[in-house]
Order: sequence, then structure tokens, then C-alpha cells
Amino acid sequence: MFYYEQIRSGLHIPIMVHNAPKMTQVSMRATLLARLSQEIERVRYLKVRFPPTAPKVSSILEASEGRLASLSAKGRDGTP
Repeated sequence: MFYYEQIRSGLHIPIMVHNAPKMTQVSMRATLLARLSQEIERVRYLKVRFPPTAPKVSSILEASEGRLASLSAKGRDGTP
């Protein structure tokens, strides 16, 4: 949370969280992403690159109670 709070304090624009576990070796759970949207004022967008994307995005959007919007992501081969 500290990392995102520091980003928020230096910005006056919405923040997008990118969940890309293959690139970062970290998969953020729906509950963490929902908590970020609740506790960090400017966290408003989500980008997920983690198959199966649709169920994961649905669970995150539900957990965030409407605070997050989803942006789609495609892999290098064009697949979601």
C-alpha cells in the first residue's frame, strides 16, 4: 500500500494498476486490488494480463464495488 500511496501523493490524475504476473512474478488477488481502490483515492483503473482474464476481472470489479474500471490487455500474440 505504501508504494501506491506515495504515487498518489505525487499525482493529480487517476492511477491504473497493471496485474501482469508473468512479467512481475507477482499475482495480485482481487481482494488486494479492491482494497487499493478503497484506500488509495486515485486508484481507479485495472489492467489484467492473467488467463483466464474475464473471471479474474469480474471478481475484482465485484469486490471493488464499482470503484474500479477495467482496461483490456492483449498479449504479444494478440490473445487476451
